[in-house]
Amino acid sequence: MTGLTCTIVVSGELGERFVGAFAGLALARDSGTTRLTGVLIDQAELNGVLHRLMDLGLEIISIATTRQAESA
Repeated sequence: MTGLTCTIVVSGELGERFVGAFAGLALARDSGTTRLTGVLIDQAELNGVLHRLMDLGLEIISIATTRQAESA
């Protein structure tokens, strides 16, 4: 499966109620930030996650993506 491996860091430590809210991304809280990591299908899905974060009023600190290699 191809997709985007993503890491998004936001300001604030998101609570447990957000665990299932971001397209299956894993949440890790650390010293006033939350890191969301995982694989998204494409840029459209990434855009949806970013819009959700902005709708919640969260400050996005960083975004890193890499395209996964296509399986043969």
